[in-house]
Amino acid sequence: MLNPPSLGKCLQEARKRVRLSQTAVALRLGVKRQVISAYESSKRDVSAEELKTLCNLFRVFPDELLGFRHPPDSSLNATLNFRMNSDYQTLTDHDRHELVSIIRRAEQDEGGYYPQWVESFKKYSAVVKNPFGTVQQLTERLRKDFEQEEPPINIFLLIERMGILLTATALDKVAAVVCRADTNHKTPPWIVVNSSQPLYRQRFSVAHEVAHLLLHQEELVFHAHYFRRQSEQKEIDADSFAAELLIPRSLLMQSIKTLNAMKSTEESVFLLSNLYQVSFSAMAARLYNLDLITRTVFNTLGKVKPSTLEEASPKKPSKSPFIAKKILEPVLKQEFKTDPKLSHLNWESVRTLQEIAYTRYLGEKTKGGTSPTALYDLDPAGKVYEKVALWIADNYPMITASTPC
Repeated sequence: MLNPPSLGKCLQEARKRVRLSQTAVALRLGVKRQVISAYESSKRDVSAEELKTLCNLFRVFPDELLGFRHPPDSSLNATLNFRMNSDYQTLTDHDRHELVSIIRRAEQDEGGYYPQWVESFKKYSAVVKNPFGTVQQLTERLRKDFEQEEPPINIFLLIERMGILLTATALDKVAAVVCRADTNHKTPPWIVVNSSQPLYRQRFSVAHEVAHLLLHQEELVFHAHYFRRQSEQKEIDADSFAAELLIPRSLLMQSIKTLNAMKSTEESVFLLSNLYQVSFSAMAARLYNLDLITRTVFNTLGKVKPSTLEEASPKKPSKSPFIAKKILEPVLKQEFKTDPKLSHLNWESVRTLQEIAYTRYLGEKTKGGTSPTALYDLDPAGKVYEKVALWIADNYPMITASTPC
């Protein structure tokens, strides 16, 4: 029999595995988010009917719940612990499992990323190794090669074409993790970014990790970034690269010319940050570093709460929302060959479908990079993942009303 303490922890792990937020689960159950939190902390009992709904969402059967958490892979843990030094010890079990997942994906390299990366690294490392090469020249080359000539720069498309494997998934303690390519086993470099962050933070995190792959390839093995300001020089260099790539001076100057002169500095910076899909603070720092605002203005902007400016702007839904049925039905038919009457899609299948759906959604809506501004109108990765999980639960139920609990 499931005891409350074990059940709460297992429900939390199962929810995270299929990348559902507490809010999404609460909406499905018709309760407040705090109720889901109480279930997961074992402060409140779960009814049999609620348990069936939760298991259907999380793709596990009730009698499997207590066995949901997998024992750690000791050999893999030892390897990662060595590579990450003390950082690895601070990761949660959930975050470790997420890293194990992308390591296995990289080893399989079903998308053929490794050959792409070999060519890309050869081309762009030549700029880095040039004694007179600069970060600005490198980022300009990247944008030109991948036709990213207007904001916001499509960083997702750029790294896919470079041969870098990316997964956006919910993480507990890190903003992003990056690992270099393994030439011995021919596995591509990969980046995991925390999809719980707003899209603009994900974009900057990904660009930051690309910098490490290009600028610090020799010293980089397996590197995690936590939610704190970094003071090491290579971290400062990576932030500079990300700013140069996502907020190039030439484009920024053109954008500034189009701003309404009647708007305040705060509003102008807010509009620019939205246009380039970066944070308000990142845009303010970029303007200051380019000598486009004074130190006094920069300090003043540092006291502004972007949330107040955001509340004053009209809320607009995504212009190109993710439609689960449109993308998932062809995938299930062509690749999964799933009979609609079957219910064998487990949580691992859901995760695979989430990643396929998000990649295809981005590719379809950004039109191969010819319209990078389309990113501005899209649902973020976390929302897409939730729509996938909910659609599968609705259309491929594992548990029915007659299933004993």
